[in-house]
This record gives sequence, structure tokens and C-alpha cells, in this order.
Amino acid sequence: MLDHKSLSRSRRSLSSLALLAALSAQCGGVSNAEAARKAYVGLDRAVDRALSLAFDGFNAATSANIPAQTGNGDVMGTMLVEGQVSQGSSSNREMRLRVTLTNYRDTVRDNGDGGTGAELRLIYDMPQGGTPLTFDLSLRPPTFTGTMTGTLRMTGEIEGTVTLNLMMSGQLESMSGMGSRLMRVAGSTRIQGTVTSGSTTFNVDVMR
Repeated sequence: MLDHKSLSRSRRSLSSLALLAALSAQCGGVSNAEAARKAYVGLDRAVDRALSLAFDGFNAATSANIPAQTGNGDVMGTMLVEGQVSQGSSSNREMRLRVTLTNYRDTVRDNGDGGTGAELRLIYDMPQGGTPLTFDLSLRPPTFTGTMTGTLRMTGEIEGTVTLNLMMSGQLESMSGMGSRLMRVAGSTRIQGTVTSGSTTFNVDVMR
């Protein structure tokens, strides 16, 4: 039977282990499914913004190189989308793009955190020595498909690297009075795939 001193030491040991586990989860990277889910939630608006900037570049292009498109995070930082689009007489187009995030953070309320809707404080950047995300789109009016892959560094309330392997598809429509210019049909874009950090993977399946 434990005496008071032994019980007190046991409680202190359990408290220390719990604190160590919490610090490890927050500072050592995405270490559980809930943290991996939050890693994508913090990026969901960014993926949608990258799609919008890609179509802005497509519609502004007069050559194979699309004009570089820049957007701001809701809270801070920037997103740069640049690359090439195939040329020709066909309405079908292939886009080979790069997405660079710099100190990027959106305003995101996490409605999957038990209903509290707490704001996520997550900042995304390129890893040191890393490369931009690879973003490929295949336009086949009235539809499109695409992929976004690569690794980001995440800091803030969770720290670590996050690897994206996303697929997307949706409906296209011509911009009114703009001939060959295209825009996405609102609410038709499906984003699927995975977000992985360490040994933890979160499966993504959302509509935008």
C-alpha cells in the first residue's frame, strides 16, 4: 500500500509524463491524428486560394509563362503561384505550377474541435532548403483535375513538417463575355488525398 509520500511522488511523476507528452506533441511535430487534421484545416483556405490564383494566371496568360500571381494570407504572409500553361488551338490546357508560401497564416476557425470553433494559430513556410509545392492542373472544359504535392514547415501552436499529397477535381464555366477565360463553378471543387507528418496521416475529402 502506498504511503502519502510515495503517492505524492507517483502523482508528480504522472504529471511530469503528461506534460512531457504534451510538449512533445506540440514541439516535436504532428504526432497524432487530431494534430494532423488541424494541419490540413489550417491549410484548407490556402489550397482554395492557390486554385483561384492559378485560374487568374491562366486567364491573364498571353504566352506559355503565366504572369506570377500573389495573394496574402488572411492574417499574415504571402502565397506565390507561378509556372507555365500549354498553348494551342484546343480548349484543353495543361498547367505546371509552383506554389510558394512565406510566413503564411489564414484566419481559420476549427469547427471540428468539439464545437468550440477555436481559431487555429498555424503558420506555413517552405522548409529550410526545401522547394515550392508542385501544383499541376489539367483543364478539360467543362471539368478540371489536378494534384498538389510537396512539404511545408509548420510553426505556431503545432510545429513540424507537413507533406501534402492532394488530388482535386471540379466543374468549369466560361467567364461571362470573356470568351476562352475560365472560372470554377462555386461549390463544385472536391479535394481529396492525405496530409502526413512523421507516421501520422490524415485523409482529406472536402468540397470547396
